[in-house]
Amino acid sequence: MLIQHLSIVMIWRKHYVCISCKLGVKEKELEDIHSEIIGEARECFGRFALPVLVRGGIPSDQAYPHAKNSIAKEPLEISLCLLNRPSELRELLDEAIRKKSTIKALCKIPYKSQ
Repeated sequence: MLIQHLSIVMIWRKHYVCISCKLGVKEKELEDIHSEIIGEARECFGRFALPVLVRGGIPSDQAYPHAKNSIAKEPLEISLCLLNRPSELRELLDEAIRKKSTIKALCKIPYKSQ
């Protein structure tokens, strides 16, 4: 297992969080970067690992709403400025983990035919 695209892997509330730091990302490169981060996080740490992209280029006043909107899709995109706002960062990670856990729980509900 060779990790190429992930910068940091940590455990947050019993879940793997796989972080990739990309400072000079162009918008047209994002789709490929997203695929690489998601693929590597899943391959190395399982499908319920949370992929996170920390990147520049997101204006400070839009950083939180941008990250909040990215929870619906993967990876969670965090602006550099959010690294200096621990309460907002904690809230975003918790919400993203909660979303993954909800999906995980739903997959375990047995199917009952009628």
